Amino acid sequence: MMVLSTTTFALDPGSMKMLKGDKINAHVQTYSSVQYFSWGTAIVGKTIPLKWNAMPSTMFDALDAVYQSDVQVVWQPKLHGSTVNYNVEVLNLTGEYWISQESSANYNRINCQLDLLIMSEVT
Repeated sequence: MMVLSTTTFALDPGSMKMLKGDKINAHVQTYSSVQYFSWGTAIVGKTIPLKWNAMPSTMFDALDAVYQSDVQVVWQPKLHGSTVNYNVEVLNLTGEYWISQESSANYNRINCQLDLLIMSEVT
């Protein structure tokens, strides 16, 4: 399970962007051609949205506490045996209440998304 700050996820996200660097580049039209500049790839500065179809309210509340603290925290994605961790800022946390006569008391947040901004790799 993933960990954000001191919160271990009760349920990993159903989907998220791949954790790979984005190519940083620019181009400029000239009189008769184009100039292209590239600075390679970097993961720093990339926004990673984590998405859940449904989530326990206790997990949503724990993630909301991290979001409300408004401080940089460590994110441990723990994907496919990787041990790379990241310092991140929590940009946003959204979701909806699941209000239903038949809804489970354990999973009453739906369409949840947590947006993380990668600030650096933890060394």
